[in-house]
Amino acid sequence: MRKIISLTAFLSFLLLLLTSFVLLIMPHGRVTYWANWTFWGLAKDEWDALHLNLGLLFLAVGLWHTVLNWGAIVRYLSAVPGKLLSPSFHAALLITLSFCLGTYLQVVPFSWGPELAGWLKERGTRIYGDPPYGHAELSPLSMLVRNTGLDAEAVRERIDAEKLVIVSWEAPVKELAAANGLSPQQFFERLQPAVVPGQVQPLPPVAPVGIGKRPLAEICRQYDLPVEAVVRMLEQRGFPALQPQWTLKDMASRYETTPMAVYEQLHRVSLELVPGR
Repeated sequence: MRKIISLTAFLSFLLLLLTSFVLLIMPHGRVTYWANWTFWGLAKDEWDALHLNLGLLFLAVGLWHTVLNWGAIVRYLSAVPGKLLSPSFHAALLITLSFCLGTYLQVVPFSWGPELAGWLKERGTRIYGDPPYGHAELSPLSMLVRNTGLDAEAVRERIDAEKLVIVSWEAPVKELAAANGLSPQQFFERLQPAVVPGQVQPLPPVAPVGIGKRPLAEICRQYDLPVEAVVRMLEQRGFPALQPQWTLKDMASRYETTPMAVYEQLHRVSLELVPGR
């Protein structure tokens, strides 16, 4: 039994290393669902379930291993005669507490892990793209069109041109995408109008996911909005001394409002800048 427990702990530990690596490089959940992200043929939910169950297995065999080796652990705890706890225990406790406290305080080198994970997830977002809003893949097609400001009649024309199979406009986007052999991201791209370089585009009515972390100048470039004109019009709307490099969250903090309120004003400005509106 001791051999079985030790080998099971060893194998589950190796597999936990693998699943931990996958979870580290995995993009944000909203991105994985939107882009149908997979690694070695497994989707996010499958990797999550595998990591959880392997963790429970490792925990169970770890507890069993502790029971089987309880005598040795007691000897390690009181290796020095006359002392309740050994120097080895104090060293192990110091190492463990330093990792806990360093992670809580986010000091170097304990901040490197979370920073690396954040960088990798943001990299995934840049590669695969964000959904237009949270869990857009679960929305009916009619809601996706409405929330992203697309023209319904123009979307119908693009559906015909792309020969997309649409069983119902109330069906979830994820199901419609799968029926056409596409990811929700690819399906949504097929519905988009052709972008004319230099042509101003209005921002969607519903704020895209993660837009609060993006600088104003970067948002303007994405939608071909003239940065100077946007800054000037926002200043007239109660945002004095505005800097294009500020994010929407920075603006909300500086002007004592919310990122959603800032986005609403930015959306209205983008509508005013679109020719013919």
